Amino acid sequence: AGSSAASAGCEMAESSSSSTSDQGVPQESSSSAAPIDTPALSLTKAEKGRLKKLRRRAALQPDDKSSGGTVTGIVTRSDFVELSDLQQQQARGDQQTKGQQQLPLALGPTVLVSNRPAYVEDEYTNPDKWQHTSGADHRDIIMSLLFHDGSSDQDAGDGSNQKQSNKKHGKRKHEGGNGGGVCPSVSVAASAGGQAKRFAPAALPSWARIHNPACATALVVVEFSIESSTAGEVMPSRRVASSASAAESNDTRPTNVISELLSQEGHCGRRAVPFSTRLFQGDRIRTSTDVLMYSDIPDQEQQQNVNGNAKGESSAMDSNNASMKSHDISTIASLLQPLVLKRKSRRKERYPCQVIPKKKGTPPKKKKYKKSEVEIAEEEKEANRSVAKERVAEISDKLPSVLESLATGNEASHNGGELFSKAFSRCEAIELVKKLEVSVLGQEQEYANGEVFIPTFLPASNGLSEAAATATTVPQTAPSIFAVDCEMVETSAGRELARVTLLRFEPKQRDRDGYKVVLDVLVKPARPVRDYLTQYSGITAKMLNSVTTRLEEVQIVIAATIKAGDILIGHSLENDLRALCLVHDKVVDTALLFRTNNGSRKHSLKHLSAVLLKRRIQAGCGSSGHCSEEDAAAALLLALNRARIGESFKLYERSEPKNIVEEVTAARRNNLSSARGGATSVAGVEAPIVVLGPDDWLKRHVRPSKSAAHALTCESIGSATSGALVAWLASETRKANLLWANLTVDIDDSENAATHIDDVMTGVLRQAQGSAAVLFIFQAGFQQALSLTRQRKAASDSRSTLGWSLEQEEQWRRAVDSCSTSEALWIGMCS
Repeated sequence: AGSSAASAGCEMAESSSSSTSDQGVPQESSSSAAPIDTPALSLTKAEKGRLKKLRRRAALQPDDKSSGGTVTGIVTRSDFVELSDLQQQQARGDQQTKGQQQLPLALGPTVLVSNRPAYVEDEYTNPDKWQHTSGADHRDIIMSLLFHDGSSDQDAGDGSNQKQSNKKHGKRKHEGGNGGGVCPSVSVAASAGGQAKRFAPAALPSWARIHNPACATALVVVEFSIESSTAGEVMPSRRVASSASAAESNDTRPTNVISELLSQEGHCGRRAVPFSTRLFQGDRIRTSTDVLMYSDIPDQEQQQNVNGNAKGESSAMDSNNASMKSHDISTIASLLQPLVLKRKSRRKERYPCQVIPKKKGTPPKKKKYKKSEVEIAEEEKEANRSVAKERVAEISDKLPSVLESLATGNEASHNGGELFSKAFSRCEAIELVKKLEVSVLGQEQEYANGEVFIPTFLPASNGLSEAAATATTVPQTAPSIFAVDCEMVETSAGRELARVTLLRFEPKQRDRDGYKVVLDVLVKPARPVRDYLTQYSGITAKMLNSVTTRLEEVQIVIAATIKAGDILIGHSLENDLRALCLVHDKVVDTALLFRTNNGSRKHSLKHLSAVLLKRRIQAGCGSSGHCSEEDAAAALLLALNRARIGESFKLYERSEPKNIVEEVTAARRNNLSSARGGATSVAGVEAPIVVLGPDDWLKRHVRPSKSAAHALTCESIGSATSGALVAWLASETRKANLLWANLTVDIDDSENAATHIDDVMTGVLRQAQGSAAVLFIFQAGFQQALSLTRQRKAASDSRSTLGWSLEQEEQWRRAVDSCSTSEALWIGMCS
């Protein structure tokens, strides 16, 4: 059905008419342009040399390992036009002299993983080795291809070869006298006549590089939304694994399109680069369209206002507080006090909050008053707690030297179990935790695995190391400032602590944001580990093999280090305190501090660091996990800057994310597409924009008032209208150069569903020009995850009578994880 629809669409595209058909297929104009007689001239020696060098630059070198975040190959529009003209001229010359034409070099953009060869079979055919990315990374690549600035200032690898080439050939006559051989044309992001940019193209992700970005003349994005009961069977990773197993047993080559695309020979002359892509974090369910088609990147003018305000406030604060020393901890602590969460806010955000016992009245005055068993047990428990507190105070005096030894020890092991024995034993830690246990709100409902919470209780002190105390004049009563970050693993009872990093703010004369790593240890979970969550935690089975440190030991260390009045900083700190089973009242949460949309939207630590601190963290994109010290330091610096600068240090509100399709339309309407009439990037060329998908999807993402796109309804991949996808690419006079499709795969038969997917992919690859950038992205189970999320939210309402079992929670978690983990294939050159 898929192949017949595709062929039918191609046949319809070849009929003659001046409009579109009922099914949205482009119709060709009955009149055709008259042929232009162009004299066929052979290339001069200089032109042949130039053609050879441009071809060498455009070719995909197998051993090229350029660094990430760069573009390589043909990166300027002038070089692309020049190479195309020289190839056509050579073909005409060969036809005239030899009677046959040499096939021109297939030019097209290719998205690659940096610091890797162009093709390594094991990294392509083994899904476990696919590059881990985020959905925002692929959105940035889409924007870079659409709004690529075809000028010489674009970064091309290290830039040396490109600059030398431009300098060497700057005076060639065939370059049109443009000085350095760089065409003045720019992308849709820049205007003619030097007007301000409307939409700033995004920077490439650190793991990515684009080869021949200036060769992109079209962009095709096809989203496969898999909603069938056998969704997992048609995902690329599963199909590649099945093909590999079949090939080993039958000694035959894989036959499905995806396996062929990932082979060295490719499919239809093209090869795919596979990626494992995380579309969203947490329980905020999003579709691939929500992530790829919308950008949160602000206009340059807005970003300058943000930076200018922050700089202005910072300089104003420095001038008004010239006498205030940056290392004055007491002053910083007083500035942080208004940012500390109130008990009501901590309860709302599900922080561990100690139950406040009701005040007991005075017992009746009787001559013979006998205490009840409950009262006797309570007094005994309070006496044991007092003894435990005295013991923790003694441990607090010994602990600094122990932690100093741990900090100077083997960083790779992070195992403090043996060193902690110098201050207390493991058995003693377990007993102390039992004696210090307090009840927390919601303990029966939320903590059903026997968690034992302890509070911080020691009296306040400056908490500085001896060296830091002598370097600063801090009152002994000034509270210390700490930052914490934890990494968790999945066990049979849910998330458990696997690593904790505690930093203490210790500014120095030359580093006002200085800190010291007080504690950084791995922790052995109490239950068997089901999932190490390595892509987020960075924890592996090998790391925990020799670890002996228990959670109770960490609790005693933190209780002996952090005083009751000290300030603790973190990002979404309630998760860290719940993992540590710790109750602390003086907390500053950066996730709440920098909320937007009237406090309804929290932002990731990675985003806050990139925008407000201009610092890249968590750059591994899932391949190496987070660094807990890096995350804790980022949260600390965010809170310190907010305290120093004030409320102007924040994320500025945006009315709504930018729709990329609408931005392309608006730019074309405003005539921002070219300068001096030259050819430009994909977004700058006047050609049809086509979006195809279900009716609800079109109503949500395509607004006729702001988009000139041809909107075509296609409710399912098995629908006949899916052939229009291929037809718009096959058209000669109305070929779409931006095509975005969302195809719902709702066929329960996995083989039939895979056949339809293969037919669509083959049709696109056969009809799309070699210079078209093509992205196929697969997302499974969105509707199921959305339905379960709504049920879970309804069950959590205090007014609801619906129940929510542990089995339902596990089912919801699996559905959300499956929905958030998509797979992407960028189609590029074979060689």
